This record gives sequence, structure tokens and C-alpha cells, in this order.
Amino acid sequence: MSKILVYAGANYGHSLMKIYKNFDFCYVFEANPEIVRHLRNKFKNASNVEIIEAALSDEHNKKVNFYISHNALQGNRQNFASSSLGEISDYYRNTGPKNPITTLKTITVNTINLRSFLQERNINNIDTYVSDLEGMDYTVLQ
Repeated sequence: MSKILVYAGANYGHSLMKIYKNFDFCYVFEANPEIVRHLRNKFKNASNVEIIEAALSDEHNKKVNFYISHNALQGNRQNFASSSLGEISDYYRNTGPKNPITTLKTITVNTINLRSFLQERNINNIDTYVSDLEGMDYTVLQ
């Protein structure tokens, strides 16, 4: 049986780089198109890695807002910390960590429902599920 990894919200793939060779198939979801380009380049020679440009959600094949955020203390380096389908709350903005996170821009992205995706691919078992969806995990796993 094939070992399958589903990685939701891969960002720049630093953690993925450490584990992808342990799996036969890696389905990697990232909604930010700038990061997707980086991931596709980084894993272009990894035949077991498929980068999917979409946001995992409870809805399938729908266009939704995706909030691209920036961690202000990262200086000149682009850091899309906490980018998500969910907006950054006023409470978090006002009482959050010392490194304030702000929304840079809002883009429209396509959603994929994980259950639908797995059914379409006839995948009945996931060996490892890694998620960094900035608070949207419950929505995806419903």
C-alpha cells in the first residue's frame, strides 16, 4: 500500500522538505499563488509531490477571499505569516504578539473540499496529515 501525505498550508515548504521522501505520494495544498510558484520550483524534481494551488475548505470548487498577511517584523523579507481564508480579527491585531500581523491584500482563490478530493482520487487512507491552516482546520475536517 502506498504511503500518502496530505500537507495543508505548506507555506514555503521548509517542513515539507524534511519529510516528503518518506512518502509515495504527497498532496500539497497552498492557496497563495506566489508561494505556489516557489513550491513548484523547489519540488520540480520530486515526482512524488503534487502542488495544488487551492485553499482547503468545507466547500468544493468555490471562489472565496483569501487574506494574504505580512509579519511586520520580518524586515525586507516577504513573510506571509497567517495568510488564511479567515480575516485577522481586531482582537488579535490589538492584543496579539509583539510582531504585528497585517493583511497585505485580499485575493480570490479556488477551494477544494478534502473529502471530495480524496474521493475523486480513490484515496481511502492518509498516512500523515499536516496542517497549518491558521485556525481553519476544523472547517476543513468537517
